[in-house]
Amino acid sequence: MSKAASTDSWDGIRNELLQMMDGMLEKIKQKTGRQYDGHFPTLTEREELVVSFGKEMGEYLLEKSILMDPSLIELLRTKECDCPQCHTPSKRKEDAEKKAKEESVMINTAVGKLPFAAPIFRCQKCRRDFSPLASFIGV
Repeated sequence: MSKAASTDSWDGIRNELLQMMDGMLEKIKQKTGRQYDGHFPTLTEREELVVSFGKEMGEYLLEKSILMDPSLIELLRTKECDCPQCHTPSKRKEDAEKKAKEESVMINTAVGKLPFAAPIFRCQKCRRDFSPLASFIGV
């Protein structure tokens, strides 16, 4: 998931959406009017283009709305989380350089697959790893 500096705020997301829309409108403009690739674009070709743009914007908005959620930001920063099985406070796993461990996951949604970096915690009592990300976003 991209976290460009320009999208760290709702205004940044709005500006990026406007840039995406400008690019999409330019592509539509290029494919309309006179011949494109040797033929006039069919209604189906135009429809496929518009639907793909809608899907791209939907994926972007869903991803950003999740990333901008203050509760998720807090979850991604936390060092301790209760185990979902035994409710024992559990520490976030770290690698050899003491960096917090994360697992790359793809979450299937109605608008497409979204990539996330899920924090990993270790329950000493259950001796299992878990990530609270799935329960946080409701999957």
